[in-house]
Amino acid sequence: MNALRMVLAGFAGLVSAVLTEVGTGAWLAMAPADMDLTGNLFFAVVLPVVLVVHALMAVIFWKAFEPNPTRNPSIFVAAHLIFQMVELSNFGNPTGDLLAYATVILVSGVAVMGVFNRYIWCPTCARIGEA
Repeated sequence: MNALRMVLAGFAGLVSAVLTEVGTGAWLAMAPADMDLTGNLFFAVVLPVVLVVHALMAVIFWKAFEPNPTRNPSIFVAAHLIFQMVELSNFGNPTGDLLAYATVILVSGVAVMGVFNRYIWCPTCARIGEA
C-alpha cells in the first residue's frame, strides 16, 4: 500500500507539471493587457499558478489518502520539481529560469503542504495554547 501511495504521489507530480504549464498559459492569456506579466513572470504568473496547483493536490491527497496523507507531500513536491525541470529543459530554457522555477516550486510546495499538514490533515496539531 505504501508503494502504491508513492507511485500515485509521483504521478501527481507529473500531472502537476503539466497543470503548471497549462495554468501559466491560461493566466497569461486571461490577464489584463496592461499588466506587466513578462517583467514579473515568476512572481505574477508562476507563483500564483503553482500555489493553486499545490493547494489542489493537497486537497486531493487529503481526500484520497484520508487516514494518513502526511507521508506523501515530500515525494509529490520532489516529483513535481523533477518533471517540471525535465519539461522546461526540453524546451531549452536557460539555467536561471530553471533555478527560478525550482525555487518557486520548492517554496510553494513546502508552504502549502506545511499548512495543510499543520491545520487540515492533523487538526489536533494546530491547537494553540492547549497543554
